[in-house]
Amino acid sequence: MSVTKDFQLGKISLVEGDYCVTASRYQEGIQEYLAAITTFDSILSSFPNENLVVFHKGLALVKMANVQLKLSQELEAYQSYTEAIIAYQKAIFLSPKDIYIHNNKGLALLNFAKLQLNLSRPIEALKSYQEAINTFGDFLSLHPDDIYALKYRGIAQKSLGNLQLELSHLPEAQESYQKAINTFDNVLSLSPDDINSLSNKGTALLNLGDLQLKFSQLQQAQESYQKAINTFDDVLSLSPDDINSLSNKGTALLNLGDLQLKFSHLPEAQESYQKAVNTFDNILSLSPDDINSLYNQGVVLLNLGNLQLELSQLQNAQESYQKAINIFDNVLSLFPKDILTLYNEGAVLLNLGDLQLKFSQSQEAEKSYQKAIKNFDNVLSLSPNDINSLSNKGLAIAKLGDLQLELSHLQEAQKSYQKAIIIFDDALSLSAHDIKSLSNKGIALSKLSDLQLKLWLPQEAQESYQKAINTFDNVLSLSPNDISSLSNKGTALLNLGDLQLELSQLQEAQESYQKAVNTFDNVLSLSPHDINSLSNKGLTIAKLGDLQLKLSQPQEAQESYQKAINTFDNALSLYVDNIKSLFNKGIILLRLGNLQLELSQNFEAQQSYQGAINTFESVLSLSPDDINALNNKGYVLKKVADLQLKLLQHLKAQKSYQEAITTFDHTLSLSPDNICALNKKGEIFWSLGRLFKNLSQSEKAFQSYQAALTIFERSLVLAPDDTSIQNCREHVQQIITIWTKV
Repeated sequence: MSVTKDFQLGKISLVEGDYCVTASRYQEGIQEYLAAITTFDSILSSFPNENLVVFHKGLALVKMANVQLKLSQELEAYQSYTEAIIAYQKAIFLSPKDIYIHNNKGLALLNFAKLQLNLSRPIEALKSYQEAINTFGDFLSLHPDDIYALKYRGIAQKSLGNLQLELSHLPEAQESYQKAINTFDNVLSLSPDDINSLSNKGTALLNLGDLQLKFSQLQQAQESYQKAINTFDDVLSLSPDDINSLSNKGTALLNLGDLQLKFSHLPEAQESYQKAVNTFDNILSLSPDDINSLYNQGVVLLNLGNLQLELSQLQNAQESYQKAINIFDNVLSLFPKDILTLYNEGAVLLNLGDLQLKFSQSQEAEKSYQKAIKNFDNVLSLSPNDINSLSNKGLAIAKLGDLQLELSHLQEAQKSYQKAIIIFDDALSLSAHDIKSLSNKGIALSKLSDLQLKLWLPQEAQESYQKAINTFDNVLSLSPNDISSLSNKGTALLNLGDLQLELSQLQEAQESYQKAVNTFDNVLSLSPHDINSLSNKGLTIAKLGDLQLKLSQPQEAQESYQKAINTFDNALSLYVDNIKSLFNKGIILLRLGNLQLELSQNFEAQQSYQGAINTFESVLSLSPDDINALNNKGYVLKKVADLQLKLLQHLKAQKSYQEAITTFDHTLSLSPDNICALNKKGEIFWSLGRLFKNLSQSEKAFQSYQAALTIFERSLVLAPDDTSIQNCREHVQQIITIWTKV
């Protein structure tokens, strides 16, 4: 039999094999392909350089490999692809300009790489993808504008990038994606409506954006996501119902929204999230059971809700959260053990609970927190070491504690905080350096301490504050510039100092206050405009001053008060209308004035009192009916008048007393039963009685004493057991009785 006839017989076996495969008679197909290979080998044993025979042997081996893959005979397919590629390589050697052989070798290498990945041989797959790229490159050196070769080279480059990404070869992956995009651009310059190339280009851009994000190349990532979206739009203009392109467009919009959020481009992020929701809606109208799109829509709604919350669009946020929960419920009805869905639904429920609290929907918030805890429990039953679920479960229990505290369910709140701390400890037993769990544990310990103080469990509270401080120190050992943990540590030290002071542990309290001041200074070195830290620093220094007074250190106390005032002045230079800082500054000026008075620094005391009055007036210019500010202004005016009286400045004292009465009258017009304002007003009339008596203005003196008596009697109706008011009333009554006799 001649070579030609043998070759034709081999080709007939190939055709027979193709027919058997088409008819799903796979084993027969393999037998026919083996017959063809045997025939071609027989020819090549005598004529090794018959190029057509070599090529057809490679073709038969590839066809057989494809059938073996269908039958899950992966090792046999591996061998067939190996031999096919060797055959194609020989054919190219014999006919280096035969583009058909180059093309077939490139395709075989692409399929071989996929098989190598299935067999967990990624390094071999890397080589196969690179060899495929080179092979299509050789083809294109002969025919630069061949669309099919360009397309497959782009696919090989994109696939190589995906594998490099998986292997954490990140710079190489970035280069491969960029090359793939350039190749698909070449295809599209020749065939603008090539849907397959548009789709692949879009996917490569999407993956490149994700990779640029890993490299913190945020601007480039944003550009890549936008280009990907535009490319998928081009696909959809040609094929509006292309679900893959819709899905990829939705993912790109979601990622773009997340990135715009990082740039604080909030309106743009909101627009991207909304477009993503609409895109997934389109998919679900075409394919209602598309689980991936359902899940992704839920994630987008979660992110959109978080953004709407940040933009104070509270009603919209609540709607977005509820929609996300409904979607995750749909996914879980089909896949009840899907960990990602369980986790994300838990996260939405947690955020929804916070939002419901803002709307004073306490019962609904409690249900949301309980459901979130259940979700995280379900995750942990499937994946006990899921640290994020442990941390979020702890956070949900702690928030439940916050709600119980707000509802005055103190014992339940205490139990919740204690449970949350145990959960955070579980998380930390898995990852001792998990900053989120450490930080949340510290916050829960601080809140537990505050609650234990409210329940007057001083020893337990002291221990909890110390544990909270130690926990924040652990965070700061890992992240020294963590402003939130520094601030929380400072607050815990401040509260610990207050407790130690109450327990008469004066030296310990002094040390805690000083550490708190140092901690707030650390915050301010990182964030000089942090108003809360400035305010807390000023408050702590003032408390340090109070303590120094207790320790008979008046000079040090005076210095501390002045430092506290300077600190509040710094805060007010940044936020001129900050009522809290103004009020605290006024209180400290009052205390400083009192101390200066004790030290016989009368002029300085007058200046401090006047500063306090001016400061409380600033508060009242912003909040005219602020009762605390009114009462404190009235009290300072009384102190000024007392000092003026001591200095025999009778007319000034009379005027100051009258201003104080007017101020307390303002309070009483707002709160007629305000016991503080009533008592101080009574004391002022008593002082005016003494003033007029000393000036021999008997009628005015008597009227003042009578006014004082009337006010003290009114106070006793409101507080009948108050011995201080009783004493004042009795003394004034005695004066009036004696006066009447005279």
